[in-house]
Amino acid sequence: MFKPGDVQREKYFERIRRVKRWMRPLPRRATLHNYPVLKWFAETARKRSYLWSFKREEIIIALYVGSILTFLPLYGIQFGTGLLLAMLFRCNLMVVIALQLVSNPITVGPMWLANYYVGDFLLNFFSIDASAMHLEGIRGIEAEQGVKIGEGMKKAFQYYGAISLGGLILGYFLGFILSLIYQLAAKRYEQTHPKPALRPIDAAHDHDTRRTVPFSQEDSA
Repeated sequence: MFKPGDVQREKYFERIRRVKRWMRPLPRRATLHNYPVLKWFAETARKRSYLWSFKREEIIIALYVGSILTFLPLYGIQFGTGLLLAMLFRCNLMVVIALQLVSNPITVGPMWLANYYVGDFLLNFFSIDASAMHLEGIRGIEAEQGVKIGEGMKKAFQYYGAISLGGLILGYFLGFILSLIYQLAAKRYEQTHPKPALRPIDAAHDHDTRRTVPFSQEDSA
């Protein structure tokens, strides 16, 4: 029979084990080499502790970075781009990669369509002639490379610009909503699940698992 303190500790470590099960499909230090593209940077990524940190700052930045990236028209290269951005902005890699699953073969079409409408609306609202901007760039490419770019390709450049702008806006909005939800949930979790005082025998175990504790009081430091 557990003492009251022992029961609290068991519940605490059970929550840690549950989070580990949730994260199993995501790239972790031990499994990073199994993922295409990511495996090329596995050794470098393992040495950067902030990529695996669940402190509040790293999580919030990752929510913004991952949300914006998943809305951008970069489908197919998101994991590799996500790793580079996580290293650049010093945030949690697993959160960034998890958000890339939002854009998949089923959702990517509607997402890009929404991006285009938002981007096109903003360009028209601010009276920005995107067509003229893209045409100037295309003329420069034609003059420099000595090639003729067809009308279809010119249209593609225009659409890509509007989709990218819309993706930045919608991605930032999603990141804001997720970060707000996360901070509210973290605050509530800390109030209802105080971290138990650990016995000396548990100290080594807690040191190994501390980075995977969600919404812990350590995160608010």
